[in-house]
Amino acid sequence: MAHYTIGQEKDLFAVDYASLQAELDAAFGVQAVALAGADGYVETLVNKQDIDPARLDELVRAHGAPDVGTRRTLEAAKERACAAVDADAERRRLLVLTPGAGQAMEYDQTAREVLAAQAAPDPLDPVRFPYLEAERAAYAAIGVVLTLRQIAQQTTAAMTAWAAYGAAIKADRRMAKLKIGAVTASSPGEVDAALGQIEAIKTGIGWPDIPVGL
Repeated sequence: MAHYTIGQEKDLFAVDYASLQAELDAAFGVQAVALAGADGYVETLVNKQDIDPARLDELVRAHGAPDVGTRRTLEAAKERACAAVDADAERRRLLVLTPGAGQAMEYDQTAREVLAAQAAPDPLDPVRFPYLEAERAAYAAIGVVLTLRQIAQQTTAAMTAWAAYGAAIKADRRMAKLKIGAVTASSPGEVDAALGQIEAIKTGIGWPDIPVGL
C-alpha cells in the first residue's frame, strides 16, 4: 500500500500502489514515484504538471482505503484509551502503595533488608536492619510488640501479596492496551464501531481485587 496527498485539504489516502500505477499509466501515460513520509506514510508523487487534478483524485479515491482523518481519529482514540487504562492501573496500585520517589526508595531498602534478614541468624541486629527496626518501633508505639524477625516475616508476606497484585494489574493493563491497539477501521463508516470497541475494552477490564494483607 502507498499513500497519496489528495485535494486542497491534503488528506492522505491509502491506496493499492500497483493498481493505482496501472491506472495512472493508462489515464495519463506517466510514472508515479513512491517516497517514504516522515510519519510513516508513503506519498505518491506524480512527475507531470498537466494532469487533471480532479481526474487524479478520482482515481486515487477509487483505489483508496480510509483517509488520514479516519486513521487519526482512531489513533487519537486509542491514545486516549491507553492513557486512561494506564491511569486506572496506577490508581489501583496506589490503593496499596504510597506514592513518591522517596517512598519508592524506602520500599526498595526495606525489601533489601528483608532479603538480608532471611539469610541472617537470630537475633537480628537493629543497626544492620534500620528500616525493619523503624517498622518494629512504629508498632511498639501503638502497643504491638513484635520482634525484628516477625517484622521481616510480616513484610515478606506483604511483598508477596503485592507482587501477585501488581502482576495481575500489569496483565490486565497490557492485555487491554494490546487489544485497543489491534482495533482497526477499514473505512470512515467503520470508525464509530471501532470507537465503540475501544470504549468497551477500556471499561470492561476485570481489575483484580486487593488481596488480604495489603
